Amino acid sequence: MNVDRGGAAGRITVVPKYGANDPRTRALHGRLETSAQAFARRTGTESAVGGNAATLGQYRSVAASKLPGVVIGISIFTVLLLMAITRSLVLPFVAAALNLVTAAAAFGVLALLFTGDSPPLGGPGFIDPVTLIEITTGVLGLSLFYEVFVLSRARERYDSGDTEGASFYGLNQTWAIVTGVSLPMLAVTLLFAPTLLVMVRELAIATLVAVVINATVVRLVLLPAAMALLGRFNWWMPSWLGRRIPRIRFGASQPRPRAAGGVRHRPD
Repeated sequence: MNVDRGGAAGRITVVPKYGANDPRTRALHGRLETSAQAFARRTGTESAVGGNAATLGQYRSVAASKLPGVVIGISIFTVLLLMAITRSLVLPFVAAALNLVTAAAAFGVLALLFTGDSPPLGGPGFIDPVTLIEITTGVLGLSLFYEVFVLSRARERYDSGDTEGASFYGLNQTWAIVTGVSLPMLAVTLLFAPTLLVMVRELAIATLVAVVINATVVRLVLLPAAMALLGRFNWWMPSWLGRRIPRIRFGASQPRPRAAGGVRHRPD
């Protein structure tokens, strides 16, 4: 067929055996791209691979390439914010690691329920990369919310001179508000879970998993265990870094208790 400004073009139609979302179709797209480029080099012409399957594959590839940047960006923000709150270099990295554990658990549940040839909860058999980015942002942001509450109260207790009881104090002072926030969130996500929109259903279930894991496994088991193992190193920060990190406080810190004779206890 003729093309604009003269010249000629040809088109070869390739019909894949499998659906556009099937991994084998995406692999076929990669082989066609390689073959088309090799043909163009040999003949001195231009070539391109198009169609619905190719467009979908390119879209997913570009969108998926943004996910690591989102995860790294949110993790860096988490570490910097918690450094300003806790005045620690160690705890923020522990918290960021636990956030990633929560996100991984949520993604594992989504993969179990929404991927494959016949997903248990329906859908196209894969998780859209844009939806995955939205879920990542929501889950990591929710995890940060819990940690700000717990660790800021733990820091208050540490400032009062109680190193060993800081973790328990943080949990004891925040369990009511964290539970109070978690219950309405669970109720809302349960309402959205049965929706016919797969994207909304995925987001609701991921949020549900993140809320449950953060309110139970992370807040009650993993974070206290990590703080118990680290001991006094929980609150370590180089003095030069402490002078450069702004201080953020939520509420007033308690005064340090005094020992007999008016001598203050010092933290370890």
